[in-house]
This record gives sequence, structure tokens and C-alpha cells, in this order.
Amino acid sequence: MSSKQLSEEEIFEQAFQKTSPQARREYLNQVCRDEVQLARIEALLSEGSPESSFLENGPHIIQEPSHQLKGQPDRIGDFEILGELGRGGMGIVYKARQCSLKRLVALKVLSSGLALTTRAIMRFKLEAEAAAKLHHTNIVPIYSTGEENRVPYYAMELIDGPSLDRVVKQLRQEAEGSKNDSDSDGTIDAPMPAWIKETIAFPSKSSKEAASDTNTPSFDSSSTLGSDSTYYDNLAKMIAGVADALAHAHDQGIVHRDIKPANLLLSSDGRLSINDFGLARMLEQPGMTMTGELMGSPMYMSPEQITAGRLPLDHRTDIYSVGASLNELLTLHPPFPGQRRDQVLSQVIHKDPPRPRSINHRIPKDLETICLKAMEKDPDRRYQTADLLAEDLRRFVNRNAILARRTTPLEKGIRWIRKNKAIAISICVAFAMCLGSLTYVKLHQRAHQREEALNAALEKAWSGRFAEAGTEIDKAISYGADPEWRPVINAMESLMFGQTSDAVRQLETIVDRSADNYIARWMLADAYWYNGEGGPTDDQLEQLEGREPDDIWERLFAAQALAMHQPDRAENFLREALDENPQFTSARISLATLLVFQSIDSNQPSKVDQALKELKKADVFLEDENWTLSFSRLYAHNTAAHFCRRDGFPGLANQHLEQAKKDALFLGQAYPDVVAANVMRMNYYLLMEDFDGMHTVMQDVIAHKHRGWVTDPFWVTCYTDPDWAHREEKWRGEDLFTLGLNTLERMPIQGDDHVAFARVLFDLEAAKNREDAIEVYDNYLVRRTNEWPFDPAAMMLTGQNALVQGKYQLSLRKAEPAEFLERVTQSQRDLTSARMGLGLHELSKGDRQAALKLWEEATSGTMYHWTTYHWSAAFANRLREDPDWLPWLPANDPVSVASPE
Repeated sequence: MSSKQLSEEEIFEQAFQKTSPQARREYLNQVCRDEVQLARIEALLSEGSPESSFLENGPHIIQEPSHQLKGQPDRIGDFEILGELGRGGMGIVYKARQCSLKRLVALKVLSSGLALTTRAIMRFKLEAEAAAKLHHTNIVPIYSTGEENRVPYYAMELIDGPSLDRVVKQLRQEAEGSKNDSDSDGTIDAPMPAWIKETIAFPSKSSKEAASDTNTPSFDSSSTLGSDSTYYDNLAKMIAGVADALAHAHDQGIVHRDIKPANLLLSSDGRLSINDFGLARMLEQPGMTMTGELMGSPMYMSPEQITAGRLPLDHRTDIYSVGASLNELLTLHPPFPGQRRDQVLSQVIHKDPPRPRSINHRIPKDLETICLKAMEKDPDRRYQTADLLAEDLRRFVNRNAILARRTTPLEKGIRWIRKNKAIAISICVAFAMCLGSLTYVKLHQRAHQREEALNAALEKAWSGRFAEAGTEIDKAISYGADPEWRPVINAMESLMFGQTSDAVRQLETIVDRSADNYIARWMLADAYWYNGEGGPTDDQLEQLEGREPDDIWERLFAAQALAMHQPDRAENFLREALDENPQFTSARISLATLLVFQSIDSNQPSKVDQALKELKKADVFLEDENWTLSFSRLYAHNTAAHFCRRDGFPGLANQHLEQAKKDALFLGQAYPDVVAANVMRMNYYLLMEDFDGMHTVMQDVIAHKHRGWVTDPFWVTCYTDPDWAHREEKWRGEDLFTLGLNTLERMPIQGDDHVAFARVLFDLEAAKNREDAIEVYDNYLVRRTNEWPFDPAAMMLTGQNALVQGKYQLSLRKAEPAEFLERVTQSQRDLTSARMGLGLHELSKGDRQAALKLWEEATSGTMYHWTTYHWSAAFANRLREDPDWLPWLPANDPVSVASPE
């Protein structure tokens, strides 16, 4: 076995066998993956002080029986022992009172029956570490840890109810009218307390009585409320809580590996708590099991856990075990009963579990469907995350359509054929009638292949791999997809790489050819926007107002077009697409990006957390690197860092920027030609105050002829920013202002309002009077091809207020900022833009103090990557540097600059 396959237990045990300290050290240096793992194992091997916490240093290696705890002790450390609660594979659990805090706890002590072997100590330590790492309502919390007579223990919450296996056993006794069911040790369970039946609302009639009662309606679907509905709803709610807890554990890199009714504790408030992380493993550990070792409870183990090494073992094994536990709660019988362990293991691997409704027809169909999907033998056919399982259980409770689909007879047939190929061939030869079924299979496969090819094409297109996307589109067309998908993909390529004018022409051609190609029409509205054509964008969206997309693909492109204009409607479209297909990764990544935009436009930081959660879900289904995933994740972390800095949490902001670093570097290395990637890279380096990084992005922008709106942070930095570098300071032998001016020379001005506006501002710095300023404006007025949105701003900066009043009907003497802002929506982008414009308005009247206040308000908002945000910051800084800035404007109210103190 290579060192990469060794688990920490194996490394520990092999190191422990080496008596020479030098040999032990050489072995650990060879097999440990990093210094952290090396230190952890050395600490466990060493003889630490008895007072040390075994979670930090590892318990001492106990070899003498005299150190073991014998019988039931009266006291262990701070804990008074009140009685034994139970015994498990790893230790004994006592009911105890923590004397210092005067509270009841459950105290787990490593069992002396294990002789305190090195493996037992290691496993007990890992159990405590795994549980202590987790904080969730449905996970039994760890209170404290310690050692007594060199025997490790830990204290946890005392749950006031039994484990679910006890509940199931007593429910089975009642359902079967049995009075004498006993444990393996011959003890008979005490009657079930009344509160347990009330908590889970188990029906009072036995199964036999209910089956014979013709007046009781049958519970045939999730929408039919039978007499047992409360029981099944409560089961679904409780298991959803367990799934939530597992999702939390999986997010922390922990897989439980022994979920079963015995490890689910029921509280009187109806909460199930996960207990016993004795088999839990950290996902980052190289090995999940010991060689040849089979750990877990056979009736609830997943097939891949049984066949350890033959199939990959990951968090989905817990999802199977939850399904098996739910199966037993529904039927009151294990999914794979058997007298011998090998019988059970064989059934888990080779047989499908009986449908729960074949045992009890009152079980809701939807809940049965959820249970069986969780128990799929193929991990890829199960719920891919515990979150998805919890969501479906709650859909059942709320009487919404669940995402899981029942296995159709056709799918069953296909699975049977795969398992029994020889018999299937014989049947096909013997019975020609199978030809009809095969034809149906082919038609079904054709539709499925078409959908898969389209999904793959979009995923590859959004990854920037357009040659592969074209191949997938050709496949989809061969399966019956619309041939117009090919030019649509070509237009996507033009948009992605910043060739917006080309994209507009391509899409206009498609729409002229086929007016009912709504995907192309939604894309055209988007292309107009990114090409700086606001009027045509509004016209196109107005024509599409009220349009409801036909399928998940149109919903995706509609959401892309509406994201900046009607974000709530865009979000609805994306969620509808994901309800139909949870594995539609392009829609999930688009939803995450939209949530980040909504967070800054509506000033709701919590939406960034929602976005990061959606990105985790999307990452589950992606096989290859995807630039949109990296872009959206970088956007989210940039935004989170901005919010943290604004709200006074610089340390947390730095953590987000550190997480963003990987994506920023990846996008720069793999996708320097993607315009949106460069936007987020530029803003990342601005937040990092890394001018070298910004300059690198500028070279990529120029090389690939991207539009100027990507570059605003660079121009602003070069123009003026006292927090970074004054123009007198050098950057590789050139001052920043001159560098910015020279870089502007390499950017096309015609048709690009951002570049033209930046050039006007840089040239105004050399103007000495109003005549010079007007000449600056006139020089660029004749070089552009269309009227651009910054015209009024440039006119006011050059002192041409009469032009502004004449062309835009704006009274420069009467309009008041407060009155105007009252009419602006609470959209942060509108407020930022309004404050920038009003600041220019006040400056043109000579009220520099009012202008400075408005620009400071504009930069105290949330739109950190917005053009008007960047230039407001530049104007404010410029005005602080020079209270008489732009001397040709009225000077009746210069800005009072505060003293350094």
C-alpha cells in the first residue's frame, strides 16, 4: 500500500511498532502528508502529562490493566456517576452530574474491554474530535473532554429520550400485538412513555386493524391526507433535520459512516440528534477505512462502504444510511433482514430493498420515492448532497412536488437487463415482441440524450470551451434539437470574449430569420446592454414583457437578460429551472451571481452567504474546471470583503480575499480573454491594493480589445488616490498619472464612452482656463460615433452649463439634491449614480463642499465595482487634494480641507 492510501490509524499503528525514535521519525517523515499531520501523530505517540486534553495532545498509551477503570465508578473527574445509559463499540455511556456546573450530562468513557489498545485510543480520539468540531441543533454537542487515571472520556448533552431503534422496536411490538419482544440479552423493554407516541403521532391502531378499517381513507399520495398523515409528516420533518445536520458535517469535511436508528436520539421536542461519531472520518484523510476492515452496521451500510476500495467512498454513504433508517421507520422492519451478517451484506450489494408500500400500503408514495432515491445502490443516482434530501423531505411536508422521480418500469427493465445480460439476450431472441419495447427505449433515450447534450454544450460554453460545446450541439441536433442552437452558441462566444458588436450582429441575424427564437431574443437584449446600447435594450425587454419561458434553457437566458433590470423576475426564472432540474449547473451558478448582485444593489450582505451555498451545490455536479464558477465565487468573496471592511471587520475581509486569491489567479492564467473574468480580477486587485495585479489585467484587456468599462479601477488609481500612490511616486520608472495617460492611448475611444470620459478627465488636468477645458471636450466630441451617457458630466466639468440646460433640460440653479434623491429608488446603483451626477451639478454651481459630501455618500454605499462609484471616489480625492480644483468653474465655496490631526 502506498503512503497516500494510509489512514492516520494505520500510520499511527505502524509508527508505534518501531522502537527506535530515529526509525519512527524517518517513517513519519516519509508517510505524513504535511507538518500538521506529523505533529498530531507524534503528540499521540508521546507521553504527555495526565492533565492534557486528549483532543489536543492525544491520550496516553495505556498498556497496564491497573490503569483501567474497573466496574462502575462513583466519580470521574468533575462528574458524579448516576448510572449506566448504554454501551457501544467504543465505550460506556453514563448518566452523570457535572458538579461544577450542576447539570446532567451523558459521559462517554473509553471501554476497558478494549484493553485500551492504540487503535482504540486513536479511534476514540477521532470520534471526540469529529463531534467537537460540529455545532448543529441536530448533533449531540460535546461539552468537555478529559482523562481519569489516564483513561480518556468526554461529556455531551444528555438527551431526554431514547434512540430510534428502541422506538421502532416498541412501535413494532404494538403494531404486531406483541408483548414479549426482548433485547438480545433477554431483557424486555419497558412500556414506551406516552410522550414518545404523542411526539411522533404514531397512529393508535395496529397495522392489522388499520388495514381492515374500511372507513379510514388510504394514504396513496402526498396530497391525500389520511389518518396517518401526521405521523409521516413528523417522520419527514425529523429526518430532514438529520439531513441538515449531515450537510453541516459534510461541509466541515466529516463523514459519519454509521448513521442508523441506534445513533439517532429522540428528544421530547421532536428533534432527532445524531450521536456516536466513532466511525467518522475527515474527508481530507488519505484513507477512509483500514485495509480489509469492514466497519459499520450491515443493515444500514451503503454498497460502496461494504465493498471498500472497489467504489469511491464519500459523503453520499451517509445519505444511503439515512434512507435505510427512514425505510425502517416507515415499515418498522430493517430494509434487508437476515440472521447472518453475510446474508445481510449480500442483499445490500445485490438486491433492491422491497418497496415500503408493499409492506404498508398507507405509506405516502412521495415519501417512499424519497426513501428509495436515498437508497439507490449507485451513489450517482442518489441525492448528491444531504441538503437536497432535506429539501425534498420538506417539499413532501408542504405538499409541493418533490424532485425525486419514481423508478419507471422501463428503468427497472434496463437495470435488470444490465444485471442479467445473458438472460435478456435469450428473451429477445425468443420473443420478437420485445422489439416494440426496444423501440420505445430508443425514443426515450433519444430525448434523454438530446437533453444531456444541450446541458453539456451550455456547461462547456460557459467554461469557455467552445470547440467542445460545438461538438455537443452537433450531437443535440442529431437527436432532434433546433439547428439554430449552433449560431446561438457562436453569439455566446462573442459575448464572453468581449466582442459585443459581433454578438449583436449575430443575434440580430438569428432574430430576423426566426422571430420566435426567444433564446436569441433574450440574448440580444443582453448583448445590447453590454454593447452600451441602453435604448435598444429597453425596447427588446419591453417586447418580451409578459413572456413566460418554455423550458429551462430559455429561463436561463431570460434570467441573464433581466439580471440587471428585473433581478427578482430573473431569480424566479432560475429557481423554476432548478426545481425542474437540480443538476442544471449553469442555472445554479447564474443564480449565485445574481444573488451577489442583489446583495450589493439592495444592501443585503446575507445574500452573499446564500450565493456561496449555491456555488457549493453547483460544484458537486461539475467534472471540470469552470470559469463561471470561479468568476461567481470571486465575485462573492470580493463582495463579502467589501461589506466586511465597510462594517468594520477588516480581519474577516482579509479572510474572504485570501479565499478569493485562488480564483483570481486561476482566471488570469486560464481565461485572460474573458471580459467578465477581467472585471472581477480588476476589482479583486483593487481591494488588495495590488497595482501590479491591476496592470496585468490591463494588459489582458488591451490584448483582447475589451471595452473600457472593465478598466475604471485602473484609471481611477492612476488619476488620483492618496491611499495608494500620488502621481509623483514612480511605478517602474514612470509616474502613475503618465502611465494611465499612455495606457489610454492604447485603448479605442470611438464608441466607448468609458474610455472617452477617462481621456477627458486626464486631459482636463493640463487645462489652465475655461477655453482650454472647452477645447478638451471639443477634441473628443468629434472623435466619437454616438452620444454617450457621460456627456452631461463632461459638459459640467468643462463649464458648459448652458449646453447642459439646453440639451438635457436640467436647471442648474433650482434643482436641490435632497429633493432629487427622494425621487430616486432605493436601488444602490441608482443612488450611487444619482449622487455622482448631483455632485457634478453642485460643483458646476461652485458649491464644492456639497459636491464633496455627495461623492463621499456615493462611495459609502455598496456598489464597489460600479463606474459611478469609482469616479465619485476619484473626484472626492481630487477635491481634497486641491480645494480649488477645476479653476474655470465658480469658486464661491471652496472645500475646507481638514488638518492632518
